[in-house]
Amino acid sequence: MAQRIVLSNIASIDAPVGMRKMDKSSVLGSSKLKFQARPDLQERINRHANNIYRIDDVLIELHVFNRMPEPGRAQSLRAMYASTFGPTTLENLDNKQIIITLDTLDHPADVYHFFCLNNDASIQAAGFVKFEPGDKDKARSILHDILKSMKFKVQ
Repeated sequence: MAQRIVLSNIASIDAPVGMRKMDKSSVLGSSKLKFQARPDLQERINRHANNIYRIDDVLIELHVFNRMPEPGRAQSLRAMYASTFGPTTLENLDNKQIIITLDTLDHPADVYHFFCLNNDASIQAAGFVKFEPGDKDKARSILHDILKSMKFKVQ
């Protein structure tokens, strides 16, 4: 059985096999993950230092927050991500709205950005998955497993 990870008092996930928590210094010090060229990812790692995980060479930053319910929030996030990063999907999965985009700002593309929202968008999980270019399918599979297992507390 997968280990349940409590992300906050409002959300948890089933950890995929091999997922382990990382600290900020080991993430930023890893030359293999090449964050030096991505100040946007460095800033997010600094801001969410307690929410960084790793499976092999795939890095996951995942944080959860509350906000006022907002009808249409998923569609507006999808449009914003599409205009910023490129092709973006919006899907419904187990009463959650999931937005995923492959960041095409860098070549090769090696980052997925994502949002996972409850039905009224009052609880949102967001983050990114950074991977080596040859691990794109593996990273997408890990992301799918995490988002599928996401449980939001009923408020």
